[in-house]
Amino acid sequence: MPKLDKESIAVVNEILKREARQKPYMRPPLTSVVLHWRCDIYIGGVQCLRDDSDCRDDGIYILTKSSRSYNMLLDAFRHVQPERLELHGDDQIDLSGRLHVVRIINDKVHWMNQEQTEWAKQNVQHLIEVYDGKTEICTERQLLVYNNLEAQ
Repeated sequence: MPKLDKESIAVVNEILKREARQKPYMRPPLTSVVLHWRCDIYIGGVQCLRDDSDCRDDGIYILTKSSRSYNMLLDAFRHVQPERLELHGDDQIDLSGRLHVVRIINDKVHWMNQEQTEWAKQNVQHLIEVYDGKTEICTERQLLVYNNLEAQ
């Protein structure tokens, strides 16, 4: 096991505190993840597309990820939160933004096929981003970009 320094542990604990303050506002509920994508590590979460859907049946989720990478903190995250789900994004897809609708099979993040994309377009909800648990500071928007297929 790599040596963990106190500063890395403290940074991870601060990130997890911020995440914990936001989780009560997440609907549908959020599952916290570490995302491996294009040789970088990102922190985020996955949610069902709708409150009333069972993502496990179709594998379609909303993926939220950090805008910056946390490569140096991977071991600290694994130490502090060993149960955190680790996902691996397909390098062929563009996960550079913060919000994505994706298909997850086992621990792999993939784009959806055309049929799944059409279903997602019909079932998307408005997303509200909450910053540090302060509901008065938020933006509302509908997630419009699906797998680069929205113009087809």
